[in-house]
Amino acid sequence: MVGYGFARQGNIPAHQYNQTAWVLFNIVLTIFIMVVAFSRHLLDRGLTRSYLCLDPADAATYSIWSKLGYGVVQDTVDIDYDSA
Repeated sequence: MVGYGFARQGNIPAHQYNQTAWVLFNIVLTIFIMVVAFSRHLLDRGLTRSYLCLDPADAATYSIWSKLGYGVVQDTVDIDYDSA
C-alpha cells in the first residue's frame, strides 16, 4: 500500500525503491525457506550414499556441485560420501 501511495503522489523514485526492497526481501525469504526445506529433507533421509553426496573421485561433478554451494550444505548436515 505504501508503494501505491508513492506512485499515486508521483514520487516514482520512492515507489521504485519500495518495489525493489520488496523484491529483494522476497528473494531472501524464498532462498531461506528452500535451504531449510532442503536441509531437513537431507536430514530426514539420512543420506550417506546418494547422488547428492559429493564424490571427490568424480572431478567434474564435484567441481560443479562445489561451485553451486552444495559443499556448504553437505558440511552443515554432516554428510560424508561413502564409496563402499
